[in-house]
Amino acid sequence: TAVSAAVADEESECVVFP
Repeated sequence: TAVSAAVADEESECVVFP
């Protein structure tokens, strides 16, 4: 959640982002 929140905080808290 830490990574996704930093990259796609406006999308979802469970978004898989590198």
